[in-house]
Amino acid sequence: EAGIVSEAVGREEEWISGRMAQHRNATGVAFENQRVNGNWIRVSVYKTKSGGRLATSTDITELKRREQELRQAQTQLTDALEAMDQGFAVYDPQDRVVLVNPAFRKMFPIDEKYLTPGTPFEEIVRAGAIINKQPDVEAFVKWRMQLRGGEAEDNVVELSPGVWKIVNESRSYDGGIVSVWTDITELKQQEQILRETEGRFSTAFHNSPLVMMILRLSDMSYLEVNTRFEELLGYPRLDVLNDDGLEVSILDDKEVEREIQSRLKRGQEVDEMEVVLRRKNGELFEALISADL
Repeated sequence: EAGIVSEAVGREEEWISGRMAQHRNATGVAFENQRVNGNWIRVSVYKTKSGGRLATSTDITELKRREQELRQAQTQLTDALEAMDQGFAVYDPQDRVVLVNPAFRKMFPIDEKYLTPGTPFEEIVRAGAIINKQPDVEAFVKWRMQLRGGEAEDNVVELSPGVWKIVNESRSYDGGIVSVWTDITELKQQEQILRETEGRFSTAFHNSPLVMMILRLSDMSYLEVNTRFEELLGYPRLDVLNDDGLEVSILDDKEVEREIQSRLKRGQEVDEMEVVLRRKNGELFEALISADL
């Protein structure tokens, strides 16, 4: 009636009746109650040899606080794992699965029995290789086992046709392993587009009927020249690129070269500037030059 025990407030008689039954039975089984001030008490009642009752009362407020903090931390961890785009898996020191997140399940949509805690890593790998239609299942399994043992360096894999992942693994404090799978498909697609673009540019550059060259703006040294450059100016490509081509100068007037460099540094285009060029044999001829960054 004093309102000390929060769970008894409003149901005092019922609570007292239950409490008296626990006292009479005196099984020693602990029960807990929370006081209205927030404190928690754990009580155990035992029968004595003489037929009496021995009651012990322990303040477990700090323990309850830590349990609450642990539950909150577990909830936050679960929420984080659920929200991750990366596939996340934890294995125990015997390399058996402990937990995986939804993203991992999406990457490896295998029978749930394989993701049950205690399943050996190799079984999960083989099932994942099959479900993702790996062309050589055993080769995939061998690669994963080698990567697992630190015997393989390449941690990038085409998980399924056109879908690329990178896997990173680390040891936990207890000797287990944490695996994180990240989707790099978009990056791989961009790399492919870049390679194709570079290929097209290279073809157009080297086969252009015009003299074309790529120079470093800082010192106007040659980084690349095309076939027409070699034909018209008489300099073999490898000679031009040797030592960045600093020994080769095709402009007859150095002032003109400095003017072109100055314009480009100011962000200005050079459009059909009349210049005099010099072939390797010393012959001079007039030409129009255009340049841009």
